[in-house]
Amino acid sequence: MNKIDKINSWNPPNWHEDFGDSLEELKLLKEICKRITISSLEFDFEMECTEEGYLEILVLKKQNQYMCVTDLSEHKIGLFFEDGREIYIHEPDKVLDFI
Repeated sequence: MNKIDKINSWNPPNWHEDFGDSLEELKLLKEICKRITISSLEFDFEMECTEEGYLEILVLKKQNQYMCVTDLSEHKIGLFFEDGREIYIHEPDKVLDFI
């Protein structure tokens, strides 16, 4: 299974609608992962849902966490880096500026 197939195989978590639309959130996060994969093959990804309403993608570099990507609210994406940096972007294309 290649990286794009792995990303496409992720299913949205089942949470209460008060927490938002998990399908739409996952769709956005998948698109970000695909863009990263196309730009660089050195990254891998893991999807986590640590609690209801909180979906994140771990971006791994050589099996170490490089950053975490999460959809914080409508049109606001958080990038949380291992070195403590936090960056907030509004366009999925902008994530490539920070890897």
